[in-house]
Amino acid sequence: MLGKLFKHEFIATGRILSILFGVLIIISPTTALYLKFRTSSLLPKDNIFFDLLTILCISAFTIAMIAAGITTIIVLLSRFYQSMVTRESYLTHTLPVTTPQLIISKLTVAVIWQIISIIMMSLSLRIFVGILGGWHDFSTAFRELIDIFAQMGANGSNVILLLLASLISIIVSYLKCYASFALGHMVNGHPFIGFIVSFIAISTITQIVSSMGIFILNLIFSNFINVNFDNMESISGWLNLALVFGILVNVVWGTLYYVITNYMFSRKLNI
Repeated sequence: MLGKLFKHEFIATGRILSILFGVLIIISPTTALYLKFRTSSLLPKDNIFFDLLTILCISAFTIAMIAAGITTIIVLLSRFYQSMVTRESYLTHTLPVTTPQLIISKLTVAVIWQIISIIMMSLSLRIFVGILGGWHDFSTAFRELIDIFAQMGANGSNVILLLLASLISIIVSYLKCYASFALGHMVNGHPFIGFIVSFIAISTITQIVSSMGIFILNLIFSNFINVNFDNMESISGWLNLALVFGILVNVVWGTLYYVITNYMFSRKLNI
């Protein structure tokens, strides 16, 4: 049954997101090719029609990039809201599955689509810059960026931990919204207002507790942590320590958000 949940979620969210990413991939090379021709001698320089078309192309590319990031989040959260909170969610909660299975299926699909969104945006930007500036120049700039990070002391473990921290951050962000939906749905007749209030309250509490924790840890370990910024290994080790600490904190918050979501939808369901 869990497999059917995954399939259903992918189909439900993919109707919009696949079109969105398809448009982005089409707009990127089209806009870049037009701008490249615009700067050549093939098109007139002082022409109001082509000047207006240039503005429209740049605007379309910019909007498509922004939409790929924002719309992905809106679609995924809207899907959770519609299927778990509103009156339409009655069918969802009567399925022969457990609440954890519902949460996990929606969370997994959301994270996968979010990663796809990041990849598609990066690929579109790569195509856009590559066509305008040349693929060789882009590759050279990328290698130079890697060299800069290497000179700063970054190594493979830093990269792995950074990617892991980013992935967990995405997961926790969605779990935070899920917990807000779960708490907000208790507001009869106004579940979305309840979501907004709950999200603000959770964000405020999280920020206060995290700030206090960091402050206390800084007081405790400030005398034990000695970072020599002239030593690359010291910088790399300190960065790993900071990333591990951030990961652990996010795991704690994510677990708490999951527990809240599961408890509210399994014990306090109000639809």
